[in-house]
Amino acid sequence: MVSMELPALAISGDIVRPSISSVITNFNLRDGRIRLFWLLQFVNIVSFLLCVLAVANLPTFGSGWWQCLSEKISPETRGTPLQGQHHIAKSRAKVVAVDTWFSLVSIATLDAFAVVFNFNRGLIVTFHRNVSLRMTLFATIVSAGVYAWEVDMLKLNRNSTASVVAALLMYLALGRAVDLIKRPKLGSYAGTIQQYTETTGSFDMSWRYIALLTTTVVAVAVLSTTLLPSRLSGISVFIWVVFEAVFLAAMKVRRTPRYTILSGPILISFACVKWGLDLTNLHPRLVMHPEYFIGLFISGRFLLDAHLRTILRSHKDLHWARENVLISTRSILWGSITLLILEKIGLRLVTFIKPILVLLAYGMSCLVIQTPAIYNITFSNNKSPQVDLSDLQGKVILVTGGNSGLGLESVRQFAMHGPACIYMAGRSKRKCKDAINYIRQFKAATAPIFPLELDLSSFDSVVRAAQVFRRREKALHILINNAGIMMTEKGRTKDGYEIQFGTNFMGHALLTQLLLPALKAASHGRVISVSSDLERIAPENIDNLDELKTAMERVNTCFLYASSKAAQIAWNYVMGMKHRDVKFIAIKPGAVATNLHRNASTLPLKLFLVVLGWLIAVPTKRGVLNHLWASVAKDAKTGEFYAPVGKQCTGSKLSRDPVLSERLWSWTQNELQMHVGEDAFRDEVALDG
Repeated sequence: MVSMELPALAISGDIVRPSISSVITNFNLRDGRIRLFWLLQFVNIVSFLLCVLAVANLPTFGSGWWQCLSEKISPETRGTPLQGQHHIAKSRAKVVAVDTWFSLVSIATLDAFAVVFNFNRGLIVTFHRNVSLRMTLFATIVSAGVYAWEVDMLKLNRNSTASVVAALLMYLALGRAVDLIKRPKLGSYAGTIQQYTETTGSFDMSWRYIALLTTTVVAVAVLSTTLLPSRLSGISVFIWVVFEAVFLAAMKVRRTPRYTILSGPILISFACVKWGLDLTNLHPRLVMHPEYFIGLFISGRFLLDAHLRTILRSHKDLHWARENVLISTRSILWGSITLLILEKIGLRLVTFIKPILVLLAYGMSCLVIQTPAIYNITFSNNKSPQVDLSDLQGKVILVTGGNSGLGLESVRQFAMHGPACIYMAGRSKRKCKDAINYIRQFKAATAPIFPLELDLSSFDSVVRAAQVFRRREKALHILINNAGIMMTEKGRTKDGYEIQFGTNFMGHALLTQLLLPALKAASHGRVISVSSDLERIAPENIDNLDELKTAMERVNTCFLYASSKAAQIAWNYVMGMKHRDVKFIAIKPGAVATNLHRNASTLPLKLFLVVLGWLIAVPTKRGVLNHLWASVAKDAKTGEFYAPVGKQCTGSKLSRDPVLSERLWSWTQNELQMHVGEDAFRDEVALDG
């Protein structure tokens, strides 16, 4: 027999991995993980630049055949010489206004990045609301005034005056609105960068599924960019940003580290091109003199100081940031002088400062957004759930469906940690023996494992299995109700229940009732009921529970499966309240690569489940983590429902309805009473509330 050695899952103690701030400041490339971190950062920036080139060369309706068609429909009108001069004046005025806007916003952008790299989210939010927004709007007002000045040749007409007044009123209104918003506390709002990183890295999905999500969002970004006329291309960013938010919400996913790494450089490049480079494309050079640009750039710092002495004087956190975080005024002056010297000797960084600033700003944004994601990916191997299986000594465990999928992986992991014995329950005793032989290939899996024939669709089989167990064991420490069928053809169990409800719920309910004395005899016995994410789609119009004693031909098989899983959560809640000396815990493993789809009712449904599993499913070694956590975690609460790994969740409205849960429990007890007898119910207590 070939020896197969895999590491056992035995993780305890604190999560050990360096903090993100220490990684960012660590350039010791002899450390493989640090080397990988910086390599991914380099790949991230290169990917961003390549994506910028690709997006900049995307065809739009403003070019090619669309432009030719527009020219045929609307031939150019040459106009009079006076009109031509006016057009030239307006064009120059626009460029000067843009130059002015860039000069005033540049210093605010530098300050914003300095604040971001302080990694205090409370300060970041405060600075963005009170400084970045104000400075941007102020720059817009000034540039609008410059435009009006240039066009009207020192004469402000009624329209331009009204525009400037409206902008000033908007500026004052924004300031007032910001002041009314609750001010976050320095160093505490929404946690530190480390807490943010831990939160975003606590969950992820398969690369295939992430690739599907990214492809969908990027496709919308490409279509919105190419289909809109070039003069409206800036709106395309707004379109895909809104679509991304709605799409991810509809798919019930969030921006995980893998999604951020795949989509970040691409999507940020769209924003960089459409909201940045396109604005400077026609006039990448400054129209104003470099000295004027530098002068306005420096004045931005004095504008901030003026704000801090007046309308922002009560913001002590901003005053602290001005002294300890922002680039000093002296450094800005020396940097400005250096840029002017370089300009004089022929290195025209100031002349082409607009595209340079755009690329720097969006490139830095890409770094800031990607760094937590890259950190989580790089150091994910050191981040494991708090699962400690070391205290299984002397415990008796029973796992239904233990010969395949998550049940098999559960038994394998348990067998590596020295329990007294494990009972592997399955329909076929032969398949259970084959599974046990498979587990024996792992040298560490030394615990005794016994096959137990159990057909959950037959109450007679459940009773026989319970009798076999009770004759052998006095106590049962862990019962994992793991077995199940999914979306099968319509039918009924041998006892007349709808096939999925009878197998997934009624069979396990009977088994649990029959083994309650053994569970109570154990110290801190616990029952783990394995539910599913799909319990959320269970129909809520359950008026007559006796309908579950039919094949329910009119109900879709997907909804029948969901109903059986919702019933597990509801019943688990009531049992946890009724039997205080046993922990009843419901869990969902998430999408896991098992063979549960093999009995799907139709070929299209089976193919759909196979493809969906290929896209989103995780391996059983990862999918089993919630099983293991619920089996041993001391902080797992009875009657509760947990998502991977050990995250308490509410479940659907149906599964958490206390009235319906009590009703389902009472109905189930009446159905099971003739198979269990009165003795199994004598220890029940009244349900609180």
